[in-house]
Amino acid sequence: MTRTLRDPRGFTLLEMSVVILILGLIAAFSFPTYLRFNRTMQLKGAVQNIAAQIQLARQKAIATGKPQTLHFQAGTFGWDYHTHTPAQPIIGWKLPKNVTYLWSVGTLPPPGVIMQADGRANSSGMIILQSTDGLRDTVNVQLSGLVLVQ
Repeated sequence: MTRTLRDPRGFTLLEMSVVILILGLIAAFSFPTYLRFNRTMQLKGAVQNIAAQIQLARQKAIATGKPQTLHFQAGTFGWDYHTHTPAQPIIGWKLPKNVTYLWSVGTLPPPGVIMQADGRANSSGMIILQSTDGLRDTVNVQLSGLVLVQ
């Protein structure tokens, strides 16, 4: 009777350890990049949301014939920016956790912007948002009512 040896199948412990080590190194190098990408997208999303709310306030002012006010003050009424229109409840939004306002020269004067019934803004200026790692993005409000994201 002759014995036949079977071909060894599967992976050795050493091969599995090398693969796990390589996957761990890839994850270790990609995690900080993912976190930075996430903060960048939160900043861009916050800027887009603010620009959209200003544009919506302009459209609402034109449609209703009544001025629409937006305030940009962190922590007011529990929100970071909110509408403040007579005879309507205050509606507000919060900025993402890692995003804050940066007030400097050229920024929108406090407390915010009022969109008039003719579609114009009461004042012009910038709303600058900054992430915790120093990235910045800007919403520019012009007197004509035009809103630009820079």
